[in-house]
Amino acid sequence: MRQTWTFLWLVGCSGAGELVSSNATEGPLALRVDSPVANAWLGDAPSVVVSGHVTSPDDWVWVEGNRVNVGPEGNFSVVLPVPGPYRVVDVEAARADTHLRERRVVLAGDDPLRTWPGGMALRVTPEMLDTLGGVLEASFEALAWEESLLAVIPTIESDAFSLRPIALTHDPMDVSLEPVAGGVAVAIALPDLEIDLEIESATLGLLLDVELGYDLISLGATLVPSADAKGVITLGLAESTFVLGEPTLQLGGIDPVFLEDLLGGLDDAVANLGAGLVDLLLGGLGQLSLPSLATELDLLGTTVSTSVAGLGADPDGVWVALGMGFDSPPGAASDIPIPPSGSGDLEVALHEGLFQVLLSSDILSMLEQDLTLSQPFAGALTLPLQALPGGPALPAADTWCLSIALPEAKVARVTPGEETLAKLYLPDTVVSFSSDTGGGCVPWLTASLALELGVIADGSVLGFDLEVGDGAVLFYGAPGGPYDEDEIIAPLGATLEGLLGLLGGTLQIDLADLLGGLGGSTSSGPLGGLQLAPRVVGSGPFTGPDGEAVPGVVVMDLELF
Repeated sequence: MRQTWTFLWLVGCSGAGELVSSNATEGPLALRVDSPVANAWLGDAPSVVVSGHVTSPDDWVWVEGNRVNVGPEGNFSVVLPVPGPYRVVDVEAARADTHLRERRVVLAGDDPLRTWPGGMALRVTPEMLDTLGGVLEASFEALAWEESLLAVIPTIESDAFSLRPIALTHDPMDVSLEPVAGGVAVAIALPDLEIDLEIESATLGLLLDVELGYDLISLGATLVPSADAKGVITLGLAESTFVLGEPTLQLGGIDPVFLEDLLGGLDDAVANLGAGLVDLLLGGLGQLSLPSLATELDLLGTTVSTSVAGLGADPDGVWVALGMGFDSPPGAASDIPIPPSGSGDLEVALHEGLFQVLLSSDILSMLEQDLTLSQPFAGALTLPLQALPGGPALPAADTWCLSIALPEAKVARVTPGEETLAKLYLPDTVVSFSSDTGGGCVPWLTASLALELGVIADGSVLGFDLEVGDGAVLFYGAPGGPYDEDEIIAPLGATLEGLLGLLGGTLQIDLADLLGGLGGSTSSGPLGGLQLAPRVVGSGPFTGPDGEAVPGVVVMDLELF
């Protein structure tokens, strides 16, 4: 930002002497800016060439407030660095009685939409699977499955005896879930399981209790994820196993022939024990389903739709690729970057193209305003305007007009590891304050402001924090001057931050809605009562297989419980 407005000069700049026109016969002052092209993306270039032409070599030219040399044909050219995500190039030309000005926005890097993969990806981490194992333990214990299991162990009847199951006990079970290639390996351990049986033999006049126990019973299976056309993800059961540990049998004083018959009956009971456990416990896991991730919601006037474009599992967890559409169907998302495992329950990879899509949609349209403010709201606007240099000359008006026009040039960049997930830059937002004394809106102050919206997370809600990074005064009706531009832009920016902060409070994106309604309970199966409360707890760069950060992608760490 320049310290003074060059178009309000009275005498020449330092070392130039008094400004004298010597080109009156060469026609009126004309300024042509050949480079840069407005709203150009610079790619890998760290700088931009600013070149153009004025009518005469005697015309004065400034680029970003610094005077530049004009060649004998009226041409000029300088190189400016672009150290940030954008630069607003300000070119001015003047002679004694005329001032012309052009502003061109250039954007560093490439358009994020060029590499936007059409969606985002989620990964359920091993840490979350550990938590779910504990949830399943509690869920199984609450099922009273022991009684159901007793019902499937048959009463054994023979000519010599009858054998009836009476009770079943065990030490606390352990359930573990481990991601593997293609699915989730589930292991259920039942330590010290014991079945109390009653044996009766009329032939022998015998009635006694027998205790059949195992130091450990292990059940295992692989849960294979799949998604249907409605985006509902289910975990199908495959490759179930049932392993008995060392058995113990407590009985005594029994005839060997009778014991042989008894052990044959116990074999039948154990066979039903295995089938019953697999059906009651592992069978319930095979019915697991999650809320549909195929959604459609209205996001501040923009219809956002999602679909399950890819699904898989590996030793780092279970991942889902979500195709996303904004006022259009979600596309296939084969190139969506799948996040690695992280410190949260759920890792979400967001490409900066997602935020660029938001900038291109109608979501930020509420920032674009054309308001007529009467009292008392007009007073809240006139007070900060009166405090500006030249403000005492502010027209006495009960009605003021406020116009905010968003620029064509916009860019979104992710900021992994910072407090903000991303920043949305609107570098040439034109703001105009006009008074209305009865004859319509008369401009008083027009400025170009660089708005920067930081995307911040509060729980599962993404909101926007607005700042004014820079600016320039395009028109000021205050007499006198010249005025220091900084003394106008800084307080004007603070005023606008306050005004737009009220609007920005309604610019929110709820991740729970965007990710298929993750808030509340899961839909069915042993996890049916699980309460989810997603919240963002951190972010970092996306790293590839080589450990290097992948540009343009941020990974959010979410806790879900």
